[in-house]
Amino acid sequence: MTLHLFICKNSDEGGLVNLRVVARHYCGNMMRKLVFNQRYFGEGKSDGGPGFEEEEYVEPIFTFLAHIYSFCISDYLSFLRGLDQDGHEKIVEMKKCQYPIIEDRIRQWIDGKKVEPQDLLDVLISLTDHNGAPLLSTNEIKAEISEIMVAAADNSSNVLEWTLVEMLNKPETLEKTINEINNVVGKDKLVQESDFPQVNYVKACAREAFRLHPIAPFNLPHVSETDTTMAGYFISKGIKGRKWCL
Repeated sequence: MTLHLFICKNSDEGGLVNLRVVARHYCGNMMRKLVFNQRYFGEGKSDGGPGFEEEEYVEPIFTFLAHIYSFCISDYLSFLRGLDQDGHEKIVEMKKCQYPIIEDRIRQWIDGKKVEPQDLLDVLISLTDHNGAPLLSTNEIKAEISEIMVAAADNSSNVLEWTLVEMLNKPETLEKTINEINNVVGKDKLVQESDFPQVNYVKACAREAFRLHPIAPFNLPHVSETDTTMAGYFISKGIKGRKWCL
């Protein structure tokens, strides 16, 4: 059972859908499919929700993110590195989730069991220099994969959550997006990439969400200092960039 059916099942039965959990697991599952050619969502639970293996994979990612900017004494006293004075290394544990997969895949390439790339991990492993030697070491591949998984699961799920929250605060906006998707896509199939050129209002909502809730700070004076016209739109002096204007 897919994530889509999981949401529909809970909604139809009058149950609550935890948006944050769904967003995080969906984004994590999507990246796992691209990186490892695997998916876990819906496996092991009758309602199609995240199973034990899924939760065991996603939880360490967000635990890692919760500690990445926290105070750590070894950041200031480098000679203490390795001692784990703050206990963060015991808490943040991602190795058991993806390192065995990476190591097993590398062995498959060495043994000749894999010869064609099928996902991003295969691409990184198969990179070679002009002499045919591996371009990336095992540790470098592990670091690249960890970086991709952490960045993709966090930023994507945060933007998705903020977008739906803004729409819930503006029911008329949410209704317009639903009507556009129903008219373009229909109610009996999932959105396809070929539908994107026709869902202009949905794309406008996505861009507005990125403007209101960027994944990284930029343009710090987030207010118009003078009356101005940009891209054909008039912006009055003093208008802040925190207003949902669709």
